Amino acid sequence: MVKNNGKDMLSHYGIIPIEVVRTAAKGYLTLDEDGEPEVSMKAQLSSQMLTCIQASITDECALKEATRGDSYKVEIENGDSKELIPDGPPYLKNHYRLKIYCILHL
Repeated sequence: MVKNNGKDMLSHYGIIPIEVVRTAAKGYLTLDEDGEPEVSMKAQLSSQMLTCIQASITDECALKEATRGDSYKVEIENGDSKELIPDGPPYLKNHYRLKIYCILHL
């Protein structure tokens, strides 16, 4: 899980900037020499987090998130290869803002 100055994202999600979350993701999301995403334990946990969060939100909230584009995807590079990889922690960061929006507007 993402930490910044000793604070974890679950308890202090409003304090940790999205840039810190994306930078941390680049530490465990990598591409192999063929430009394909590599599998690691942290990448798998991140993917599971993303799946769980997406399964827990309403269709209306999912639609709002989908219209935001690639805000929860992390651009990973290896040489000439670039890949936008969906990642759990950025989605979680956006999800909390989205959850508040959905509560206030739905």
